[in-house]
Amino acid sequence: MKIQAVIDALKQETDPENKVSPKSIDQLIIGNPDNEVHGIVVTFMATVDVIKSAIKEGSNFIITHEPTWFSGHDQTEWLEQNKAFQVKKQLILDNNITIWRFHDHMHFAKHDLIMKGFGQQLGWQQFLKPGDTDGKNVLEQAELCFDLADETTLEQVLLRLKQRLNLHAIRYIGDPKQKVRKIAGLVGGASLGLGDERNPIELMADKNVDLAICGDITEWTLSAYIRDCNMLGINKSMVIIGHERSEEFGMKYLVSLVEQLTNVKTTFIDANEPFSYFV
Repeated sequence: MKIQAVIDALKQETDPENKVSPKSIDQLIIGNPDNEVHGIVVTFMATVDVIKSAIKEGSNFIITHEPTWFSGHDQTEWLEQNKAFQVKKQLILDNNITIWRFHDHMHFAKHDLIMKGFGQQLGWQQFLKPGDTDGKNVLEQAELCFDLADETTLEQVLLRLKQRLNLHAIRYIGDPKQKVRKIAGLVGGASLGLGDERNPIELMADKNVDLAICGDITEWTLSAYIRDCNMLGINKSMVIIGHERSEEFGMKYLVSLVEQLTNVKTTFIDANEPFSYFV
C-alpha cells in the first residue's frame, strides 16, 4: 500500500463530503507519498526523538497532529540556514521518512477524534455530550462538554488527570473541594476561544460549566474570569494541562482507525510533555 493511499483513506473516512479545504494545514510535510508504507507511527508531534523511535520501529510514515517545523503552517523558507532544521531534515531524508500532518480532518470529523481520544483516556467517553446546534459561538456548538453521572470534586479530577495523562504537575484555579459535574474539555487551542477570546467565558456561563480543562491559556482572559469567580464565591474552576497533554491521547486512539483502514502495523509514540519542572 502506498503512503498516498493511506492519506486518501483517512481523508475519506473523516471528511467524506470534502468540506476541509485542500489548502488546510493537513499537508505532506516532507517525503515521498508514492513510497510503499512499511509501518506507520502516529504522534502529537514529530520531534527528533519521535523520528528516531519511528526509525527504530522500522516505520517509514509518520502521521503528526501538530507542526514539524516550529510554526503553524510548517513553512521552511525562514529556516534554511538554521542548524536544528538542517540536521532534523537530513535525519528524515537519510532514513526515507515521510511525514504528513493530520489536524483539521481530525477536529472536523463527525465526532472530533482528538476529543474522542481525550475522553477515552480519562474514562469519560460515555459522558461526552453533543454540541448545542443553536449555541451562540463555536465552542457552545462543539462536542466538548462532559456531564458526569455523579458529582465529584476538583481534587478528584486533578488526581484523575495526573494519573491518566501522566502529568508531573498541574496548574489550577479553584478550591480543591469545589463540586464538579459539568466539565468543558477545552483541549489544544480551544481554551483560547478559536477566534474569539470571549467564547470560553460565554460557554462556562451559558452552559453552567463547573470546570474547564485547558490546553493553551492567556492569563488575562479565561483564567482571570475564573479567578474572579472564586473571589466572588461563584463555583467555577479551571485546570491547565497544556496543548500537548490535552491532545496527545487523541493520537493514541487513532491507531485502531488507521489499522482498520489500512491493515498496516501502526504504532503510537508519545511526543511527551515538552517541559521539565523545578519545584
